[in-house]
Amino acid sequence: MKSLVELEPHYDEMTDLQKAVYGTTLAEQLIDNVRFIYEYQEYLEKDPVIYLDFAIEYYQNKDSRKNAYCYLAKGMLYKEKRLYKDATENLLEALEHSNHFTNNNFSGLLYFQLGSLAAFQNDREKSLEYYLKGIDFYRLEGNTEGEAKIQNSLSWLYTALERDEEALAASQQALQLTNDPIRKGDALLDIGNSYFFLNQLDSALYYARLSLEYPYISTTQAARYKKIANIYAYINNYDSAYHYAKIALEYPIDIYFESECYSLLSTIAADRGNKSEMIYYLNLMKATQDSIIKIESQPNMHILEQIRLSDKKTLQVTAQRSYLLYAIIFIVLISNLIVIRLYRNHQQKKERSKCI
Repeated sequence: MKSLVELEPHYDEMTDLQKAVYGTTLAEQLIDNVRFIYEYQEYLEKDPVIYLDFAIEYYQNKDSRKNAYCYLAKGMLYKEKRLYKDATENLLEALEHSNHFTNNNFSGLLYFQLGSLAAFQNDREKSLEYYLKGIDFYRLEGNTEGEAKIQNSLSWLYTALERDEEALAASQQALQLTNDPIRKGDALLDIGNSYFFLNQLDSALYYARLSLEYPYISTTQAARYKKIANIYAYINNYDSAYHYAKIALEYPIDIYFESECYSLLSTIAADRGNKSEMIYYLNLMKATQDSIIKIESQPNMHILEQIRLSDKKTLQVTAQRSYLLYAIIFIVLISNLIVIRLYRNHQQKKERSKCI
C-alpha cells in the first residue's frame, strides 16, 4: 500500500497497462487489508474508484478475476459511504465475475459484504443466507479469522431476529476463533450485547466494559461506549449513562449510534428538568434521523437483484430473438438459392430442348 501511495502522483504518466495494474493492485490491497477501507482518504489524493474504474474498463472481457477484485473493492468503498445502490450493483458484478474462477477467501469476503449490506437494509433472511455461505467458503479455506468476522456480524443479526441464544453462541464462537485483538474486542462487546437481551445485566456490563481494553478501528470504540451507556440507562443509573454516551460521541461514530446517543441524552436532560439541554439534543437527534431517512430511502438489495435479473432475462430474450431472426434469414437465403438453382436448371433444360 505504501508503494501505491508513493506512485499515485505519477499515475498520469503511466501507460494504459501500468494504470490497469495499478488499479487491480489497489483493489487487492483494499480487499486484503479491509481496515484500509476506513482510512484510505488519509493517504490517497484521489478517490480510489477512479483507478478501479480504469482497470475494469481495461480488463473488460479479458480477465474476470481482475474485474471481480475491482468490483468487490468498489462495492466495499460504496458500502462504507452508505451508498447502497452503488454498493449492491458492484458487489453483484463481483459475484457474477467470480463464477469464472475459484478463490474461497474471495468468495467468503464477497458473501460477508453482501450479507452486511442486506443487514443494513433490514433484509434479514437474505443477510443470514449470505453470511452462512460466507462461513462455508471460509471453512473450506480454513480461514478462522474470516469466519470470526462473520460470526461477529451473525451475533447482531440473530439479536435482530430475536434469537438471543444463537446470538450469544455466535459471539462466543467468534471469540474462540480469532487471534486479532481488535476482533476480540468486538466479540466481547457482542457477548455483552447478547447478555443484555438475555436480561443478564451484570454479565452484559462486564463484557461491554472488558471490550474497552482492546484496540479498535472505525466506529467500534463508540459502539462499545454506547452499549455501556444503554446498560446503565436500563438500570436507571442515569449519571453513568450520561457519562458514557458523551464519551461515545467523542469518537468516530456510526450515524445510527449517534442518533441513539442524542436520544438517550435528551431523555436524561428531560429527567433532570434541563429543558434547554433537552431541546439541544432533540434537535441533534432530528438532524441524524433526517440523514437516516435518506439512507433508508435507497432501493434495497432485493429490488436491485430483481431489476438485474429482469435486465438479464430481457437481454437473453433479445439475444434469442436475434438468433431466431438470423436463423430465419439464413433459411430464407438458402431457400432462395435452391429455388434459383432449380430455376436455372429448368431454364437450361428448356434451352437444350430448343437446340434439339
